[in-house]
Amino acid sequence: MNYFEKIPEFIGSLAELTYLNLSYNPLTGFIPHQLGNLSRLLYLDLNYPHSLRSSNLEWLSHISTLKLLKISHASFEKATNWLQVIQYHPSLSVLHFEYYSLPENLSGCAKDSLESLLLTYNNFNGSLPSFIPFSSLRELDVGYNQLSGHFEDNFGDFSKLSVVEHGLQCSKQP
Repeated sequence: MNYFEKIPEFIGSLAELTYLNLSYNPLTGFIPHQLGNLSRLLYLDLNYPHSLRSSNLEWLSHISTLKLLKISHASFEKATNWLQVIQYHPSLSVLHFEYYSLPENLSGCAKDSLESLLLTYNNFNGSLPSFIPFSSLRELDVGYNQLSGHFEDNFGDFSKLSVVEHGLQCSKQP
């Protein structure tokens, strides 16, 4: 809440930084690749900026210690590598993506070690996206999308899932 309009590029020079919360700032523009220099970062919160963009999330793969990532109101329409970066990230366990413009072609599977996944307000239609890693999730929120249907057997084991938000029906056929 410091009224930053852009993510300052100098933040990438703070090599010892472990916690970065830039939420509730009117951020616009591109997410700077310099954030990838924060090799000890554990927590990154970019929630509720006005309009962030990224055409490549390669910077995220350089923060191997990151456990929690929260970003909202961003456009990843040209960042076709976002799912692969998340999938191969070594320590990420909490991922919150809200109010996104994601690429239309989403395939593959997100990281199996994700424990908390929030994908609200992303304009998903029909059934649940196939990239959701049900086997590891403890918390899932896909509210305020245009989803329909139930969890199906072909989504795998979701026995660890204990929180399902926004009226999503959870049933598994015997």
